[in-house]
Amino acid sequence: MSTIEEVKKELTPKYRGIYEKAITQRSPKSAIQTHCLRCTGCETKAIRDCQDESCEFHKYRPYQENPYKFHRPTNTSNLSRCRTGKIAKSRKNAPTSISKVIDVEKPTSGRLRIKVEVLPEK
Repeated sequence: MSTIEEVKKELTPKYRGIYEKAITQRSPKSAIQTHCLRCTGCETKAIRDCQDESCEFHKYRPYQENPYKFHRPTNTSNLSRCRTGKIAKSRKNAPTSISKVIDVEKPTSGRLRIKVEVLPEK
């Protein structure tokens, strides 16, 4: 078993904060990340490409591509980019809705305001 100072010397200054978080906050994610960094010599690309399936943390290793990540299909005809870089739907061909506010008088409690919105058929 290595002492805290030995582990800090093994890690580069960039990754020492992760190890301190694993110790002080008892973060399992940081502990696994520290284990992988020590094993590969602080090479994140080596962690991503790790083939050691006998390691108990292999399926939890950091820096790997998430196979369950949702990728939104981009269609240039109906999507446009705004200044923030987010994808927003263009509203050129969007159906316009008709809205109308109706005031109804109730004899006991006064007025009641209802908003009715009607969408045209496609």
